[in-house]
Amino acid sequence: MERLIKEYISLLNEEKLASEKFWELEKRINKDKRSPGVIVPYRKSDVMMILLKLINDSVITFDDLDEFSDNIKGSLKFITGADQAYQEQGDVTK
Repeated sequence: MERLIKEYISLLNEEKLASEKFWELEKRINKDKRSPGVIVPYRKSDVMMILLKLINDSVITFDDLDEFSDNIKGSLKFITGADQAYQEQGDVTK
């Protein structure tokens, strides 16, 4: 959310009519408030997909997952292609 606030400040500091800035800000806030970085309605079965979305949207990084199990972190790294050890292990068909 801190990043969004900085973007809003930047928008408000632009050289535009006050009314243009107001309506653009309203549009951005309405869009952003449904972003997973702002609010995440979830069920336990949705956690992996939510975490993937947060990582892909750069809301969180793998460093933010310290308290999650190694299994979950490993799965997320595998799915996102971020696991360099897996990449280096390479293709077992070689």
